[in-house]
Amino acid sequence: MGKRISFASRIFQKVESILKCRAKAMSQKEKQCALLFDEMSLKKGVEYSEKLDLVEGVKDLGFLGRSNIFGTHALVFMLRGIFCKWNIPVCYFISSGVTGTEMKDMLVECIKWLQAIGFDIRTTVCDQRCLSLYENYLELDRVEGDTSAKFHYFWLRDHCRCPKCYNHVTNQINNDVKTIPFNIRPKFCEEVEGKLNITWPDEHKTEYDINLLKKLISTRAKPQNVPVHWDVETLKSITDNSITSKEYFENSDEPTLEATEKVVRHTTRVSKTIFGEMWEVNNNLEVQDTAYTTVGLDAHTDNTYFSEASGLMVFHLIERNCKGGKTLLVDGFNAISNLKRVDRDAFNLLTTNPIESQYIATDTHFTSVEPVIKLHPVTKQLLQIRYNHYDRAYLNTIPFDSIMDYYKAYIKLGEEIKKPSNEYWLQLEPGTVLFLDNWRILHGRGEYSGNRMLTGCYVTRRDWTCAANREGLPLY
Repeated sequence: MGKRISFASRIFQKVESILKCRAKAMSQKEKQCALLFDEMSLKKGVEYSEKLDLVEGVKDLGFLGRSNIFGTHALVFMLRGIFCKWNIPVCYFISSGVTGTEMKDMLVECIKWLQAIGFDIRTTVCDQRCLSLYENYLELDRVEGDTSAKFHYFWLRDHCRCPKCYNHVTNQINNDVKTIPFNIRPKFCEEVEGKLNITWPDEHKTEYDINLLKKLISTRAKPQNVPVHWDVETLKSITDNSITSKEYFENSDEPTLEATEKVVRHTTRVSKTIFGEMWEVNNNLEVQDTAYTTVGLDAHTDNTYFSEASGLMVFHLIERNCKGGKTLLVDGFNAISNLKRVDRDAFNLLTTNPIESQYIATDTHFTSVEPVIKLHPVTKQLLQIRYNHYDRAYLNTIPFDSIMDYYKAYIKLGEEIKKPSNEYWLQLEPGTVLFLDNWRILHGRGEYSGNRMLTGCYVTRRDWTCAANREGLPLY
């Protein structure tokens, strides 16, 4: 344009005559353009401009007003030709973060002014992630694709991880949430190089990694990991993930309980229950449980009588001198999904109505009241199946008018579990240690005659999730 202009933080009325001359010399096609806007970081500071007779460096949104807050960014608007190569800066504003309403007002005002001059604005373009401040929260645009993320100011202050607010040795919060005003609002915010920097009214500073905020948003209402449901046919296409256990057994003639325990403790802790830590199951009825007989067992999950059923079950057949006795596995989540698809009412009954389960033996009486199907409290995805028709107590937790409907739903799920297409039978052999997700996989056993010795243990859900979190492997 060839002429130096003193730009104030407002629409450049002083360049209007130059813009009009430029537009007048253009053809209609040349006038078609895009209005671009973007932010650039500013070093905080102020200086007095004699020419403009004002202090520059504070927040100044032109026709939307000024404040005494230090500006952190310059929001610049520019015209760029669509069919011809030309660009013209038209205005800028000093900000410390703008609200969505302020951005809209600035865009509308700028477009009206430029169209009145004669430019044909066909689109607007912004290649930044826009930080918008509202009354009680801020919004980060395009955090993931086209998805924006909203965070309450109170939440951002509460989760500050500075050394004063958070103990990084004990990983515990120092800050007392009761001391935070509900109407707290940042003094100013800025996003710089992937960091969200916030200064609060008391000058306390908080910093967030944008990638961390993205991760937190993505897990608010979405499952961390969506499991693949399987049936007998599906398993044929799954690659064998077996890991040799030779190193644990090479110094003994036969796999033993002790060697099995070594395998488990290599991964996580062994849970101590009423059955001990490591246990052995044969047909001596040493424990008052049907598992300690030779009869066949339908598919079921264990510990439905515990308030928290074990997370993992470990099986290792260390002796097999019998006929029969194959192991049965069923994907409970697959059975539930099939039921939900054909009978949503049955699914709802089993997720909303708790029933009591029990374990009664000499000097022992455990009970727990939970739904057969449990959903994740946030994502509403399948979390756990607690299905064991052997350990049901008296059904007195269901309203009278719903009992028969509940029975029908329970039986319908049982029939789905029992379908041959869902039953995967395998013959365990000494040397093969099987880890089962007791919150998802049902297990059973075929009837047998002869001697069969199974060793194994339980692993709590909390220890399993601890091991998974430690290795960066999110569970469903």
